[in-house]
Amino acid sequence: MPQADYVEGRSWTLLHSHLTTLTRRAASRRLDTLAVNELHASHDLSDQAWAALTAATGEDAALDLALLCGWYHAISYAVRALRLDLERGTAPIPR
Repeated sequence: MPQADYVEGRSWTLLHSHLTTLTRRAASRRLDTLAVNELHASHDLSDQAWAALTAATGEDAALDLALLCGWYHAISYAVRALRLDLERGTAPIPR
């Protein structure tokens, strides 16, 4: 985009809005990762982690993340315990 486009006030406003959105998304992804790691390590989510996650993503998205982690955990238990064959082209999970 030409330099002149950024001189106008509107363009700066749009750029700032876009960067703010990207920053929020990056922060949200970071919190998602921290929450998933905490759930994996302790099978729980601290009050502080929950508050930060819901503030960044909203309560519905935070709940979706917790449920997704739980379902993944349950499915992985069943797949491993039942000794299901891997899908073609899938590498085994290291033990």
